[in-house]
Amino acid sequence: MANRDYEVGYRKPPKHTRFKKGQSGNSQGRPKRSHDGNMREVFNDLMKEMIPIRQGDRITRISARDAILRTLLKEGLVGKMSALKALLQIMEKTSPMDQPIMAPTLVICPPDGPMPPMPPIYGEEEMEGKALQ
Repeated sequence: MANRDYEVGYRKPPKHTRFKKGQSGNSQGRPKRSHDGNMREVFNDLMKEMIPIRQGDRITRISARDAILRTLLKEGLVGKMSALKALLQIMEKTSPMDQPIMAPTLVICPPDGPMPPMPPIYGEEEMEGKALQ
């Protein structure tokens, strides 16, 4: 055992292993997280990524955002309420609430008669006016 004039023990490390005056125990600090840009940009890049899907007998490529929306719509139409709720929440956040996305229209045609004229689509006149301005 070395000849020491100080006590070594619990919370008293040997002098040669102690931090020097003005020196930190972690001089470089914790490394920063490495991600390119912020999370919104990363998420948007993922949503734009093209993925293959099967439509009938052929394979096409659509964005991940479109694939998610199609899946939610498909599941909502068969009665899965959680998918329908998620789809409606997305629609509320992304669509203006002053105008509906689509106005439901029911057209009843006589079996032998001509097709009646279609009613105008809601908001069509306003859209044409805005395009001209």
